[in-house]
Amino acid sequence: MPQRYLQQVKVGDTVIISSNALPQDYTGTIYAFNSKVDDKTRMIDMRAKISNPEHKLLPGTFVEVNVHYGASQNVLVIPATAVVYSAEGNYVYLMQNDKAVKTNVTVGKKLENNLIIIKKGLKAGDSVISEGQIKIPFDGAPVITEQQYQKMANSKAK
Repeated sequence: MPQRYLQQVKVGDTVIISSNALPQDYTGTIYAFNSKVDDKTRMIDMRAKISNPEHKLLPGTFVEVNVHYGASQNVLVIPATAVVYSAEGNYVYLMQNDKAVKTNVTVGKKLENNLIIIKKGLKAGDSVISEGQIKIPFDGAPVITEQQYQKMANSKAK
């Protein structure tokens, strides 16, 4: 495990082990950590007890280990492409009444799959514009969705 997680993960935390070679995941519990960080890789070894009654999980099998630590939290997540970074602060455009409304946000951690946590500035259910922000000339500019555009294009084609 990378050393940066050392302060967050503790004995007793749950691990889930999966492998492309196995049809199921295995759940276990961390019971020990090495007392030394590897000075070349900056990784620390940990040990977990895994229930494997059918002995399908064999020593040496390549596996992916996910560690679940801390209490789960509900967070607001949006596409990272929705955030505009500027010297005046980070912001997104919300779509309200067919207009682009510039809204300041405080961003958190970037996640996988091009997602980012928003700490402040948005609430669940807000409609965030996630692409084409460069085409928005000013705060309050009229905008249409891709679906609205396609509908207009189809009606003109008839």
